[in-house]
Amino acid sequence: MPASDIDVLFRDREAIDAWVAALSGVVTVEDAPVWLGDAQQYLARLSVEGIAVELSTVEIDADTDTAECVGSGPWVHFDVVPCGVYGVPAVALELRLVTEMTRQRPDRFGPLVAYFRTPPCDLTLVERGLAAHSTPPDDIARLIEYLSMT
Repeated sequence: MPASDIDVLFRDREAIDAWVAALSGVVTVEDAPVWLGDAQQYLARLSVEGIAVELSTVEIDADTDTAECVGSGPWVHFDVVPCGVYGVPAVALELRLVTEMTRQRPDRFGPLVAYFRTPPCDLTLVERGLAAHSTPPDDIARLIEYLSMT
């Protein structure tokens, strides 16, 4: 699935401020860090060699591990993506699947479902995440059954 930008999630605002300060002479700061009260988010936008990079916190209290940007989910469920000689933690694709399914965006969840036909996925996490977003049980069961078929 092609990406149009890079989103980096931070635990606290100070880390965003430090990144922006460290990178400000090297990259273009499109939008300096700002608090977005309606979204409960601290956000900065950078341009790195023409690629949009958003640095943000999402400061919504949530007692869940099944969401990609709130609660413990992004901190305990992640995939390590190779980036040169480094491994970069990225949001677990299972959490992306839950997000895109609940947003009803087939152009986004379709490729994820297709991808999970090959490598295994954490079916329990997907099932819990969809249930937490009030996805109809029959829809959850169909998806889990489909993802379980190899």
